[in-house]
Amino acid sequence: MRLLKADILVLSISAVIITTFSFLLYLDLTKRIEFGETQSVGNIIFKRKVAQRKYNRQVIWEEVEQNQTLYNRDSIRTADNSDAVIKLKDGTRIELGENSMILLSLSSDAININFAHGTIYAKRDTVGKEDLKKLTIKSNDTSVSIDTSNIKVSESSGKDIQVIVSKGTANIKTGNNERVVTNREKATIRSATGEMTVEKVIYRLIRPHPNEFAGISGTVSQVGFTWDQNNYRGISRCELSRDSSFAGILNYSDTSGSSASFSLSPGEYYWRVRAMNGQGESSVSETRRFTVLQVRPVSLRAPEPETTISYLKEPPLVQFHWRKNSIASSYIIEVARTRDMKNPVKSVDSLDSMIGIAIDQPGTYYWRVTPKSDIISITDRWSSPVSSFTVTKQTRYSAPVLHVPENNEKISTLELAHRKLIFNWEANPEIRSFRIRIAADREFSKQLITKDIDTNYHAISSSLNPGTWYWRVAALNKGIPVSDYSTSGSFIITGKESIELRTPSDNATLYQKKDTDQSGVSFSWKRISIPGSYKLEISKNRQFNQVYREYSVQGYSIQPDDIAPGTMYWRVRFIGEKSGKELTRSDVRSFTLEAPLKTPELISPVHTALDMKLHSSIPFQWRKIRGATSYEITLFAVRRGTRHLVFSERTANEQYRFSRLKLLDRGEYVWTLKALRTEAGGGKTVQESGISRGMFTIKLNVPYKKPKILSPETQYIQTQ
Repeated sequence: MRLLKADILVLSISAVIITTFSFLLYLDLTKRIEFGETQSVGNIIFKRKVAQRKYNRQVIWEEVEQNQTLYNRDSIRTADNSDAVIKLKDGTRIELGENSMILLSLSSDAININFAHGTIYAKRDTVGKEDLKKLTIKSNDTSVSIDTSNIKVSESSGKDIQVIVSKGTANIKTGNNERVVTNREKATIRSATGEMTVEKVIYRLIRPHPNEFAGISGTVSQVGFTWDQNNYRGISRCELSRDSSFAGILNYSDTSGSSASFSLSPGEYYWRVRAMNGQGESSVSETRRFTVLQVRPVSLRAPEPETTISYLKEPPLVQFHWRKNSIASSYIIEVARTRDMKNPVKSVDSLDSMIGIAIDQPGTYYWRVTPKSDIISITDRWSSPVSSFTVTKQTRYSAPVLHVPENNEKISTLELAHRKLIFNWEANPEIRSFRIRIAADREFSKQLITKDIDTNYHAISSSLNPGTWYWRVAALNKGIPVSDYSTSGSFIITGKESIELRTPSDNATLYQKKDTDQSGVSFSWKRISIPGSYKLEISKNRQFNQVYREYSVQGYSIQPDDIAPGTMYWRVRFIGEKSGKELTRSDVRSFTLEAPLKTPELISPVHTALDMKLHSSIPFQWRKIRGATSYEITLFAVRRGTRHLVFSERTANEQYRFSRLKLLDRGEYVWTLKALRTEAGGGKTVQESGISRGMFTIKLNVPYKKPKILSPETQYIQTQ
């Protein structure tokens, strides 16, 4: 059936529409959302494991990164064993425990947080009182409002809401019930009835704060715990656990005081305090989580200790570089004239792990880097060690420092056939032009190249004869040298090299071992003197019309195990490290890989009993194995479960007749057979097959003769 032109047009238009909108849908699903509401309200200052954010009017959740901006009406959630810390612009700190979700909603006069589930800590004790907005946490019909207090609100899905005030007061409203809760009280709102109960608590935990991060320098350190126990005079037990349910107590300390300490390694912990002889008040404190982090001092990279930085005209911009610290949100870089770092001449903040600072005056300077963190208190012990550098003003520039080629580097003419020879050096940034000289002798009396250039590198394409060459560079200003020549560098041009194959030899015959389908063949060749890699290629024809196997090799040998039996051809190609191109290849060799000998199939005797009265010998028989030049047969007598060797022989035939019956007796016997392949002329064995085993029994059925009475000749029989 033929399609009409109108049908074809409709199909074409439909295909275009489907393709276009499918592409647009793909872009919409895969693009990373860049912003939600235009009003930014704060930042994620810390996250552990999985924390996600959903913008207003969006349905897609995306991973958030540390220091990422949050916008009004954003939703944030955490997963199992995950948490996040949010810092709002007014200084409010919001901490989310695991499996928690909130929605931020800020207006001109209030901060509203819609709390879905999990655990949320709100800390406002450091918020300034100017333009203070009330913060309200809402969950269903319950709202908790604070000004400059610190509170914890927790709710599991469908369970009661619990509010604990650790500092200040909180106004709680649920239905028609409203009450102010102090830091000596704990409020519980029943999910089924909405009823609110408030009870006084013995303990108010002080340190560690909720979700606090404690930094330690080593692998183990003492961590202190303090609390206020409201005139309680009994024994208190401070308990430590790895899980919030305290199903397993990691450690505990009984005390009549209000403090304890434990030796802890890095990790996450939960702690609480309980009264060992409880009163009418709640005898168990709230549960707090805290994390112990191993913090290492900042490690400096550049400038290296005692580096000298020279300049002629303009004071240098010194580049400072250090390793990033895992807990740092920013860094303070201090530069001073004394090692004790008093009265720094420069103190600069940096969000990155490098910065350039202008040093105006010559002299010796000392510097260090101190990390700043939003989640942990930083002390001087995590500052970097103090390092030094010297700035000098010169009347003449320092000589350039040569980099490439490295001293005595070998460069093959093979490499130069595919690329230019590159020269590179380092010099004072003020220098704009240089003079490079290349000569065949160390004294530069046989100069090949002298060239003035305006960059700190030069490439030549002219061919250099094999041998040792020397080069040096001086700084120029308007064609006049303004520095000494650099220390002379040397490099060696090697002649054209070829790949010399070693094993296997040409036309070699190789043998696979045992009954494996495929077996390793060892290939080796002589190395090329310049850096690069090799490609071993194997083909089933000499022209390499189709490559059967190809292997990339960094060394000079390989033993692949995936080559099947047959006649193959092989060669090696050399790939230059710098050019990435083939520079040379070897000759082609061939080899034949013989398949392994099959395990012989036994014919007789197998699982049978031989009556030696009927035989004068035992014939052993088996089927012929292709490629075998001989067979090795061995016979064992089995006595009380132990094998004893009777004989072992080799034969070129497919049978062997054993006639030394005096070596045999009644009983059980085992015989083994394996096929062998030997070199031509009966040389060494090059292949062995697997071993076959057969069992048989020998018996001797001799009939008993009728007895003949020899004496006495006359027999008397008494009868009654």
